[in-house]
Amino acid sequence: MALSGMLATAAFGMAADANAMTVHVNGDRIFLSGDVTYADLVALPAMLAKAQAEGRPFREVVLRTSNGGLLASGEWLQAVIRTAGLNTIVSGHCISSCSIMQSGGVERYMAGDLPTEVDSVQIHAASSGGRVTYGPSPRMFGIYTGNYGGGMDEELLYKALFQVTQPNGLLVFSDPSRTRGDSVSFDPDGSGRASQTFPGQDMFNNNIMTSADYNNPGDTLRVTSSVSGDINPGYLRTGRLLQALVDDDFARWNDEEYGTTYINLALTIYNLAQNGPNGIGQFSIQDYLSDPGIQEMLRSKLRLGDLDASVLADSAGVISIGNGAVWRTAATTGADLMRVENGAIALEGGALRTTELRVLRDGALVGHGDIASATMDLDALLDASGPSWREDGFSRVVVNGLLMPRGGDLTTHGYVNIQPGSLVAFDVTEAGGAAAGRLRVGDFYDNGMNEGALVVAPGAQLALNVAEGFYGDGYTRELIDGPIYMAGSYKGFQQVARLGDASYSASIADGEVFRPRHNSLLSFNVHQSAEGLWLTANTGFEQTGLFANAQSGDGLGRALAAAANAGRAGMKPLLGALQFADRDVIRQQAGA
Repeated sequence: MALSGMLATAAFGMAADANAMTVHVNGDRIFLSGDVTYADLVALPAMLAKAQAEGRPFREVVLRTSNGGLLASGEWLQAVIRTAGLNTIVSGHCISSCSIMQSGGVERYMAGDLPTEVDSVQIHAASSGGRVTYGPSPRMFGIYTGNYGGGMDEELLYKALFQVTQPNGLLVFSDPSRTRGDSVSFDPDGSGRASQTFPGQDMFNNNIMTSADYNNPGDTLRVTSSVSGDINPGYLRTGRLLQALVDDDFARWNDEEYGTTYINLALTIYNLAQNGPNGIGQFSIQDYLSDPGIQEMLRSKLRLGDLDASVLADSAGVISIGNGAVWRTAATTGADLMRVENGAIALEGGALRTTELRVLRDGALVGHGDIASATMDLDALLDASGPSWREDGFSRVVVNGLLMPRGGDLTTHGYVNIQPGSLVAFDVTEAGGAAAGRLRVGDFYDNGMNEGALVVAPGAQLALNVAEGFYGDGYTRELIDGPIYMAGSYKGFQQVARLGDASYSASIADGEVFRPRHNSLLSFNVHQSAEGLWLTANTGFEQTGLFANAQSGDGLGRALAAAANAGRAGMKPLLGALQFADRDVIRQQAGA
């Protein structure tokens, strides 16, 4: 099986999503989370080789919340995992090419470590250009049955690989202990209309998992007392260092040095393994990778000397804030997932890099900063046009507790889901504008820039904390900048309340004005559209009759209105005090 003289620039196979898997390390486990791309063909082998060279080899590969991606990478990495004798652990969902990687584990486990997501392995045929393609299915069938040791029901596997009709069609194996009813289902087109379940089938009797016991990967950082700064420095450092090595390999692949690259040799072997009837070559990828000579040849292509040993530093994949703790940060910190269970994240200009930030009922996210995920510019990787590492990828913020932008823009990149019963609050000061805190729903990068969205569920609450001062004519306060999803029952915020006062609210939908104090002279118009949310002020001094009496008429009212319109600095303290006074009290005092 020697490859001497057979090296050439390898051709690409299936298309893939642009968001590369993020990689981090914890003990003797390596974690991969996100979509599977060309970069992963190099990234995981490089990390395995570096760990081996540093005398701290990995034992298990944890696959977390992956929607799949490039078929070639999934096939290659299952063979890398199996021939290295590694186990696999699924944390959350593992779909498509991720499930091929999972099958490579010698022993295969569920993690059971994500409270909001059931572990699952989901299998289907390949697709390209939005259409299912069955060409690779015979080869995929052999990989699954071979790795699962013949334990998988071949009729079920046949459905997954030959009977799906749309790319979203899936055969799903979910954790039986956390699934109501049957834990195995098949949906040929992803619509749910033709879905069927299979009583008596599960992931254990199909040998997808070799143990029913959870194997908790142990990479959750539980914050139970207040902290500050970057509490997980190894996470982004590993990603940045590793992606630089991958970029270098692909850059050389683009010039006359292509023969020195790992990616070229890997894809050459991959093409050989599918060069035969039904896309099945004489030898499988596992056959090739079992050859010590080929192993050494591949290893020699990895420039491990350029990869600093700190790439192997331990880090957490999940950060959980609890016990009333507050994490204050002006730094940039990454993790696969972040959760605020009972406590708060106070951003002080810092940045969070995560695919999902979930704020639970007793949690809060306050302050200003930037929230996105680490991602990859696939074009930059493939054409060697520059660093492919980016930090403006899609991130979902799910709010069940309090969200309060404060002190500047809180910028998100992706979707912000405001759940029923949650509270979004803003400070409002006489300065207006956005400086007091604005939610900015920004774009995210996924093979190009894409719009994010704020999705407000019915029952979510908007509240304003209005400071006393003078709010003049022409006053505007920007609250939300960016797309607000408006469709069906989702129509943005319907009510606005005073922060800390559950007894009062004004209907945004009915166009009611918002009064910052009970029956106050000052009121605000709340403007909401698909592009954002903002306030304008009604000074109240146009109501000259409130200041009138039988003796002096409305002269006082007209004088105050003129002063308000002129914005006289010396009058602002008086005008501001009157704006927050009760209109009935004003009328009573004026007529006394």
